[in-house]
Amino acid sequence: MNEMQSRPVNIDSADYYSDNILPKGFWEWTLLLFIISSLTVSYIPGLTKLTVLYGIMLVGLFFIYFLHNRVSLELPPEVVAYFIWIIWSLGGLVNAADMTLYTAQMKTIIQMGIMIAFVAIITARRQKFALIMLALAIGGIIAGALSIYSGEYRDLSAEGRVRAEGITGNANAFGYFLLFVIVSVIYFLKRNLSLFWKIILSIVTLFSFVFIILSGSRKSFLGVFVFIFLWIIFCQLKNITKNPLRVTLILIILLGGTYFAVDYVISKTYLGHRLENMDDRSNQTRMQMYMEGLDMIKKYPLVGVGLDNYRVWSSSQLYSHSDYTEVAANTGIIGFVLYFSVYVILWLRLNRIKAMTNNPHLLYTVGLIKAIVITMLLIAFGRVNITSKLTWIFLAAVFGYTWSAEQTLRKRRVLDDSNKSR
Repeated sequence: MNEMQSRPVNIDSADYYSDNILPKGFWEWTLLLFIISSLTVSYIPGLTKLTVLYGIMLVGLFFIYFLHNRVSLELPPEVVAYFIWIIWSLGGLVNAADMTLYTAQMKTIIQMGIMIAFVAIITARRQKFALIMLALAIGGIIAGALSIYSGEYRDLSAEGRVRAEGITGNANAFGYFLLFVIVSVIYFLKRNLSLFWKIILSIVTLFSFVFIILSGSRKSFLGVFVFIFLWIIFCQLKNITKNPLRVTLILIILLGGTYFAVDYVISKTYLGHRLENMDDRSNQTRMQMYMEGLDMIKKYPLVGVGLDNYRVWSSSQLYSHSDYTEVAANTGIIGFVLYFSVYVILWLRLNRIKAMTNNPHLLYTVGLIKAIVITMLLIAFGRVNITSKLTWIFLAAVFGYTWSAEQTLRKRRVLDDSNKSR
């Protein structure tokens, strides 16, 4: 790496950080409402089509605005790779045994692609990643509040065998929502907050963790600990080396609290019952699903069996419960490479940004993104994200924000070099 590539660029924190996280202007407000609606209203029977209509109208206005003002609609490379994957998925028509399933999921991923482009472009232009995190937090809190309203919270005992689903109608999806609420809270910890807001965020974190336990979602529960560990590695490692005694005391308190919390969960909750029975029938069924997926990949390695057609070939008649198996079986090995290339492109950019700047706020955001991306990829071994609105809204925002940040850093570096050469 030459000197120009390795030298950090001095930038103003205002380019990437603002204590004011509330939306400003039409596009920021509409984006906030769109995300909250996608994570809440769209799950209510009868209102799903209303949310889709709202999204279509919003995206239509968005493109009319850009065309009218002759603004360039450049897309982050991850978004381009996603659309190439969609095009490649058309090859599944050759092998699709159930055209109804194939057509329905093709329609969904096209809508998802348009949404990804929309969120990525606005986030790139406004550089307001905090707005996305705020929207995800509000959406998750509403989902949890509706769980309280419905009375799901009453059955915390292991005997209850009740898994909270909130507004999602799926316990694992509910736990996944609340994991992102915790991620959002930790993101906001970097800001200058009053004691009042620190107390509020602590309550929201506790609220989210309790409802993850109520959801009985093993992936989300373990995901919280994985994310916190990675967040410490990527965001707090320098602080640990600066104040080892203070950090050691904090870690002892946290580890002690974690031990008693996990002990309570194991002995008193349905989630604990599920954790103690990791080799239960459900896991045996999932292992069978993975093996069936491998058989499909061997039989149709090029274009797969067609979108959402894994369930047609599976003995369980269900989707594969793994993003890796689902993508590879349905769209082939090349489809698998295209789909997961978005993570590779993003990760390489995060490393480039880290090498290009010394801005603490931007570095913190980069570290947090790395922590949640790894957590998401680990959870994806037991979760399908092809049609997950939450996953792709978050990733779209990350694509746009980091792409814009890298472009700004490159321009600033060229300007600095130009000024020094005079």
